[in-house]
Amino acid sequence: MSTPSNTTTTVSFAGDGYTSIELFLEREDGADDATVTLTAADGGGSVERRMTAGMYREHVVVPIRATADSRIDAHGCGIALAYLAGGDGLIDRGVRYVVPDGDRVRESGVRLRPVARWMNDPNGLCRFRGLYHMFYQFNPYGWSWDDMHWGHAVSDDLVFWRHLPVALFPQELLQRDRDWSGGAFSGSAVAVDDQGRPCADGDEAAAIRLFLTRHMYHEGDEDSLDEVQVTALCRDGMTVEDERVVVTRPNNDIAPDFRDPKVEIVRRGGASVARMVVATNLPVAPHAAYAVDPSATPGERPGWFTDDASLDRAHAALSQHPDTDRAPAIVAFDADRDDLGGAVWRYAGPVLQDVARGDAFTFECPDLFPVGDRWCAVGGLMKYRDAQGRFQPVRWYVGDLGDGGRGRGDGDGAVGDGAGTDAGAALSVTSSDLCDFGSCYYAAHSFADHRGRRIAFGWLVDWFGVRREHPFAANGAMSLPRELSLHDGVLWSHPVREVYDVLVGDAIASADLVESGYVTVPVGGTSYYADLQFSVGDDDGDVDTAAGAVSGNTAGTGTDDVPDFDVTIAADAGHGLAVWLERRSGVTRLRTEGMGTDSVEFLSHVTRVHRVEIFDDGDVVEVFLNDGEDAGTLLVDERLASRPAAFEANLPAGSTASIHSLGAAAGRRP
Repeated sequence: MSTPSNTTTTVSFAGDGYTSIELFLEREDGADDATVTLTAADGGGSVERRMTAGMYREHVVVPIRATADSRIDAHGCGIALAYLAGGDGLIDRGVRYVVPDGDRVRESGVRLRPVARWMNDPNGLCRFRGLYHMFYQFNPYGWSWDDMHWGHAVSDDLVFWRHLPVALFPQELLQRDRDWSGGAFSGSAVAVDDQGRPCADGDEAAAIRLFLTRHMYHEGDEDSLDEVQVTALCRDGMTVEDERVVVTRPNNDIAPDFRDPKVEIVRRGGASVARMVVATNLPVAPHAAYAVDPSATPGERPGWFTDDASLDRAHAALSQHPDTDRAPAIVAFDADRDDLGGAVWRYAGPVLQDVARGDAFTFECPDLFPVGDRWCAVGGLMKYRDAQGRFQPVRWYVGDLGDGGRGRGDGDGAVGDGAGTDAGAALSVTSSDLCDFGSCYYAAHSFADHRGRRIAFGWLVDWFGVRREHPFAANGAMSLPRELSLHDGVLWSHPVREVYDVLVGDAIASADLVESGYVTVPVGGTSYYADLQFSVGDDDGDVDTAAGAVSGNTAGTGTDDVPDFDVTIAADAGHGLAVWLERRSGVTRLRTEGMGTDSVEFLSHVTRVHRVEIFDDGDVVEVFLNDGEDAGTLLVDERLASRPAAFEANLPAGSTASIHSLGAAAGRRP
């Protein structure tokens, strides 16, 4: 028998109306007896909990005295994460994170991220009983990916979020045997009524119906991989129950990598049907009818297969080998009834297959939704490096959905406008491009809110080693919420109105640049919003000045482009670090210095630019061109994130530059 550990970890906290503390415990090596002891300072006694025998990780809930200061002592185990929960009004106040004595909780800034540990894909976006809900992939035990939980947060305005208790946990075997990995992988949510039917207005819903992948894999045994799609119900907006398997692989053409169900409502045969799309890969030859026509992406250079962010194509070719007989695909399943809790999901066939990017291993986090009078599919290209050096980019594919790909959206869907008529599985793709031209936007996930907007979030992931690990810091964040729209077959994304209402603050400085020249604005903090608008000529050569202020509305109608410009978004000369947005010879790009992204070409497809918006919150930069015609996101080195920000630019004649405070510094936090 091994010798028990003598290590003690202590967490002290005030009850403040909460009634329990939830602990994520990790047994120390050699500790047979791992316990936590709660002691109330008001003499209310103590409570002891032991980790279950054989478990090396465990989620433990301990009741606390709501009005008392208390202390938790952990023996033989570490407290990876802890938060206070329970009590009245938890969904309105959120949990309160606590950390071991001597450590501190770090502020999360102006975008959704956990207080600590690892976050990845957004899941289960929906509107329910007056609140926006986002679940997300979460590892409460460390800085990197591990067995997956679902974190959970709610918001009144899509901008500021309150964390709720962890909603889903890995299978128990994963907490007993380190050789197994997996857990609650990504998925989606549908607000339903008391009969289990999808609700047009989530504010009137009775419950949230969740869909997700359960993943199991034994290290070193490829045949052990098992992915199934499950559903579960959340009646109170917090507690998940009644999980069961609803979809397994229907045939051997579909790869064992079979994940991330997204459910939307489509029109078929004059009725509303719930459709689930799932990411996988398929053999190329039998499914040629569903392949994306290369003419949808003309002139693109091919990328290559790699399972890391290395730019070394030769190394990738020697050490890793894509299966060129298969290509990433999205497949569909349709529910046989309105009650999604009791529905049988029948295989409807492939939605699309991207043979042109056959070097990708598979899609991840697929999405399929109506936009305007068309349909759009979205997916992340797993293990794919594109010709510009971007790793695992996310693509959109716009086309017509229906039998043989002929159906079109007709705007009369019973649940959400834009649901197509006679929607078969296949999407006949007419155009395609990247959802974001930057370094880190992945796992995009969308939903339709109660105002009819199609809103998406992406996970901002550190593929290139920009972040550095710190105790009780977060690795991973979400993008700003983006409203999606369709313009001449191109998918646009732009921050939702609420970002301007509650996140963008008062003007720090503004300037009208009658003549081309240099402008610099000390910001006074680490975050700012910049709105740059350029005068552009129309086809007759007349000058049309882009109008508008901080609104998010379309501005500028000219057709000619502006001269070259460059913007220093952030810089630290002492550390040799910088982030630029520049336009040269009609090409607009983001560029970095001193970071792992320096050799990557972050090129926008936009050739004519009349407006640039920059959201710099210190460690993330999001740029939007022409009111959402394109978007680019970069993670920023933490040494830049802590510098006093200053906006600098060389802009052409006729430009305007307006700089505003952003986030908590704007004094707008509710």
